[in-house]
Amino acid sequence: MRGLETGIVTHPTVHADWDRYFERRLGRGNRYVPDSRVWEDMINLVVRADDLGYDFVFAPEHHVSPYGLSPDPLQWMTYVAGRTRRINLGTSVVVLPWHHPLRVAEQMSLLDNVAPGRRKLFGVARGVAPFEYAALQVPYDDRRARFDESVDIIKLALTEDSFSYDGEIFTLPEMTLRPQPVNRELADSLLVAATSDETLVEGGKRGLGLLYAGQKSTDFIRTDLAALNTERTQRGWEPVQPVLLVWMVCASSEQAAYERFVQAIGVHLFELTNNYAQAMWDESPTYADFVTNLRGRSTTEDHAKVQAFIDKQVWGTPAQCLEKVRAIQEGTGASNISFQIQFGDLTNTEALDTITAFAGDRGLDKLHSIPADPPDWLIEDAYAASAPAAVAR
Repeated sequence: MRGLETGIVTHPTVHADWDRYFERRLGRGNRYVPDSRVWEDMINLVVRADDLGYDFVFAPEHHVSPYGLSPDPLQWMTYVAGRTRRINLGTSVVVLPWHHPLRVAEQMSLLDNVAPGRRKLFGVARGVAPFEYAALQVPYDDRRARFDESVDIIKLALTEDSFSYDGEIFTLPEMTLRPQPVNRELADSLLVAATSDETLVEGGKRGLGLLYAGQKSTDFIRTDLAALNTERTQRGWEPVQPVLLVWMVCASSEQAAYERFVQAIGVHLFELTNNYAQAMWDESPTYADFVTNLRGRSTTEDHAKVQAFIDKQVWGTPAQCLEKVRAIQEGTGASNISFQIQFGDLTNTEALDTITAFAGDRGLDKLHSIPADPPDWLIEDAYAASAPAAVAR
């Protein structure tokens, strides 16, 4: 029996710094907390998670805003490998259109060489924030082609002794990746973080797994998983289980955990709006006006969506959190459910308290005992669309 795995997500942000960013008073500097201190917090989380026995650490990629002080998750994972004893390494995600694919393959292979005994899960995606594309001077309109070709090149580089490529975006002469990866199955560690049906289909065609940040219901996750796995099986790959990233607050009482979760997730969701809907800023002369205007637009339907999001996450006492994780795994067939534990206005101390409380009283042993073999429905859904239609008599 395969047991469920878990981990943490490091997502360094400065939630209070949006007014300075919005009003472009950039020379004033971040008056809230030095960026170096934010990264000290991330190191604290990783070291504690490693000591407690969590299986993985994940990191996203973002640029030039208070939401994203994590511009290079693969560089961060290389540091994590040297700073920790056993924890495995993941990205959530590397935004492929922002990079030359050969450089990404080199970084992945180098990480595999310096940490050959650590397993890797490389989440990759297209990225959706136009301002990040503009900052990096990468064309926004061809991001689909850049993503698809990048996946093709990375898989060739990680699996072939020599390779070349001739595409619409990239043309590479014959070459060999150096250093070669230690683990020849490293390309199987690529997971697509999909937000559209097209991405699911193209990811499945290329043999990618599925990484999911937990915004959707179980039914939607299963539908998306079936779409990706159908494409995989039609091309000879086995169906895969998803890796899920959910938000968690674990405390001594259900009420305390819920109240703190609601407060923090409200700040976090507002940060998401700040980061991904910056075009709305043009309607407001100051950040305070933007906040007021946005709150004024809030509807009953919006509140219902936020509550539905909260209900799909993990909060409560350690025992309650474990049962919620168990229910998520049973509903989605996940092989790994990892936690975002410092988000919104949660402090590093609170995040450390969450992962410590959840791991206490053999909490991780209990989580690892949750069966996580591929469920029958996952296999059936993957092959159902691949089966030839019955011949009418």
